[in-house]
Amino acid sequence: MPQITVLLNNYNYGRFLAEAVRSVIEQDFDDLELLIVDDGSTDDSRQIISSFNDPRIRSIFKENGGQLSAFNTGVLESTGEVISFLDADDVFMPGYLKRVWEEFEKNKDCGFLMTRLEFFGNKTGFASAWPEGKIGSNPFSVAARHLWIGMGTSACSVRRDVLLKFLPWCDGEYQWKTRADDLLVWGGDLAGAVKYSIHEPHVKYRIHGSNLFYGEKTPAETEVQERRDAAERFCGAVVEKNKLSYADMLKTELKHGSVSRGETLRSWLKLGYRRKMRFFEYLKCGMLILAGIKFRSSIKRIMHDPQENMSMAVEKRSKK
Repeated sequence: MPQITVLLNNYNYGRFLAEAVRSVIEQDFDDLELLIVDDGSTDDSRQIISSFNDPRIRSIFKENGGQLSAFNTGVLESTGEVISFLDADDVFMPGYLKRVWEEFEKNKDCGFLMTRLEFFGNKTGFASAWPEGKIGSNPFSVAARHLWIGMGTSACSVRRDVLLKFLPWCDGEYQWKTRADDLLVWGGDLAGAVKYSIHEPHVKYRIHGSNLFYGEKTPAETEVQERRDAAERFCGAVVEKNKLSYADMLKTELKHGSVSRGETLRSWLKLGYRRKMRFFEYLKCGMLILAGIKFRSSIKRIMHDPQENMSMAVEKRSKK
């Protein structure tokens, strides 16, 4: 069993695919498999994949179903202890996979690792990034209000046993043909994975004018609401699959979370407004939160902070 599976998802990115593949097989880390999931491409992707003669490469050619469909297939077929995701139009920098494995070995509690992205192509520069080191786990706030603490697809590496707690998720494939990396980010927290960050860039994120998400116009309100509903269904499905209680998710967040107690309190208030919890569990969660914060100062900060989600701390990014 390889230490790392690189899950490369591709759809009609033949013009970039060879560079992405080379960026993996030329790494100074040998204990890997490269699993290429081609999502029904109609360009020359199949010929490009077939041109590589490397025993570490496996390829799957499937009908077009979108990015989540590719993730579902790839995770089930993967054999590595850690899965590093890569979009076919991005590239890994030299030394990246070695650093990934070192971080997981050094931090045994790490279930989800992300690195900073460097833009190239039609735009240069760097994506916003989280601080170096331990970020934490915030399942309660993800379940309550879809808190987003992560990076784009190609910046994420996740332990396989964590991924299997929320993937495959087939019911929502048609709604997550793009931006399925949101589910990696939310699912990681819901699964209780402790997140870590590498502040320096190790992955190059290509801007090329035909990205499936980057640079899109602001979506219509109906589309935004549909996406919120889809996120709610996913989070609910993960909670049900893993038999999670809000009280247990709250305990995890209070112990390992990166958000302030005030942010957690806002999540609790959101759950109450939406009536998502039984009364006595809701009351128990409130008591757990209030036991760890100064009530008045937290309420004051909440009332003066109009932002709904702390995810704006990261440039929300990915084009997929």
